[in-house]
Amino acid sequence: MSQTKKHYFLVTSEITLLEEETQSSSITRLNAVIHGDSRQVTGRVLSKAQQAAQMNFHKQVGETSLKIVDVVILNLSYLGEMTEEEFLGPKEKAELTA
Repeated sequence: MSQTKKHYFLVTSEITLLEEETQSSSITRLNAVIHGDSRQVTGRVLSKAQQAAQMNFHKQVGETSLKIVDVVILNLSYLGEMTEEEFLGPKEKAELTA
């Protein structure tokens, strides 16, 4: 595992969904974790946060007829600067490599 330190953020987001067949909409909230090379919250970081939220949504629900129409970042919490091992902890590292 790399000893390079990254800046970690917890993203809380709200995703607006559209059921295309019925044109009904719904909203769901979820979290994601992202990391970057800087503590600054740039447009690139915000874009990465929105993408991470969408990816987490697709992992949770799998194939669906729901279409994501909007992702709103509700909160972006700075978690700190650390290596991947420091972030994951020794137990999780062992499980990932097994």
